[in-house]
Amino acid sequence: MRTALRRSIEAALRELQAAFQAVHFRGGLEQSRIAELAHKARELFTSLSEPFAELEAVVPEHEYYRYNDIWRNTWQQLVFLAVFTQWLEDGTLL
Repeated sequence: MRTALRRSIEAALRELQAAFQAVHFRGGLEQSRIAELAHKARELFTSLSEPFAELEAVVPEHEYYRYNDIWRNTWQQLVFLAVFTQWLEDGTLL
């Protein structure tokens, strides 16, 4: 898989993870801070649409499982952060 593509997706993931570290600090779960974190997370998730569109174009149709192990941890972490963002915003799970 293209190294630049992988790096851009993983860089966005690291930025998301770093932003959410704030919830572990005192006052990290205050409503004003939650809104700020959720807004930043939504922006970062939106920025991932282009790299994922490129990834979709690179992976041949019906060959998802051939590349599954390369992206498994990244996908798991991104899905968790998406669900966590939703939960912080309104207390529901996706």
